[in-house]
Amino acid sequence: MRGARGTQFKFRGPLSVKALMAFAGMVLSGGIAGAEADAQSSLSTSQAASRPALTRETKLSYRIGSGFNSFANEREQEQSIGLSVDGDLRMRLLPRLTLSARGSARLASGYAQSRFGDQVPSSGLSLQEVVMAARILNFDSAKLTLSAGAVNQRDLGADLLVSSQPFPGVREILTVGSKAFSVRLWAQQTIPTSKTLSTRSIDAEVTPSFMTETVELMIEPLDGLKAKAYATHFVFNNLPSAVAVDSVVYGNTTDETGPLTSQFKYRFEGFLGGGSVEAELGRSMGLGLNGYLVQNAAAPEGYRNAQKIETFLRIGLPGDIDLTPSAGVFFSESDVAPGFYNSSELGHNNRQGWLAAIETLFKEERFKLRGEYVDADLINSSRDQSRQQFFMVRFETLYDLF
Repeated sequence: MRGARGTQFKFRGPLSVKALMAFAGMVLSGGIAGAEADAQSSLSTSQAASRPALTRETKLSYRIGSGFNSFANEREQEQSIGLSVDGDLRMRLLPRLTLSARGSARLASGYAQSRFGDQVPSSGLSLQEVVMAARILNFDSAKLTLSAGAVNQRDLGADLLVSSQPFPGVREILTVGSKAFSVRLWAQQTIPTSKTLSTRSIDAEVTPSFMTETVELMIEPLDGLKAKAYATHFVFNNLPSAVAVDSVVYGNTTDETGPLTSQFKYRFEGFLGGGSVEAELGRSMGLGLNGYLVQNAAAPEGYRNAQKIETFLRIGLPGDIDLTPSAGVFFSESDVAPGFYNSSELGHNNRQGWLAAIETLFKEERFKLRGEYVDADLINSSRDQSRQQFFMVRFETLYDLF
């Protein structure tokens, strides 16, 4: 027969009491030794489990899209088709330190007639955002996050002030409250980027800046009903002459038009305010309304205001399909914001018009189709601007993990 630890015992003849005691002692000795080893192993496992997990968590997802764009005014036009792949990277480097990055690769081909080269189909790589974020406070009812990197301006939600694009800088976000009611205070200090490799200036210029301070109130009193209101102070400082000279064709007023001496006639400092309401009307229908207004306090009346209002209706169809038509109106006076940075689809500045879109989301198949049309006419006549029309049809998958 076998004893503890694989020891083999052979008994020949009748067993004596002394032999049985010796056998029992061997078994107990082996059992105690095994128990001590198991206890040591359990202790090591317990100590390892009590250490904070520092394993790096990485998520990399992608989506694929293809679309047709058409742009036209009295002097320019473009028709193009493109294929794009967007990537989204999220990494947890430490328990309270994360890295996020978004970018895209695009191939495009088409026809363009453009005076300034801003409406020409192009292929290449683009960076949408890369941010390192540290969670300083992490309580259930209060969170403080500091982030730095190429910060995307989509969080402002005001494409008539600045469109979705990355600015190098830092951002501070404090959120207090619960799901039913919360307050978010956030500020950013960024450097507005230029799309040219040179500022076209013979002298060194002061580094430009774009700074904002925002307060947001969010409430969700009932399931399926939520609302948000926000107010922002913004200021652009020390914008280079290259931005000013390029913004002339986008409706801005400048003192001079030369590439080395052009300067905006008015500063850009003011306020942004807006809000949104969304309601779910059962499983198969929802509706929403959102809007905002912008005022550049440094410009006179008739030059400083912008406004945009949109509404949408979501309709659930058989087959787990959502159909969402939307419509909106907007206007943007000539000097509400630097035209170099706000939306080209809406015509930048000195514009008034309307937009309409329809989107179909196929949830099970995980893709969507979207069509959009924008008609942007002039507020005041201009030698550099004319009525602009933009049309787009796009297919896009939802994000999937690699």
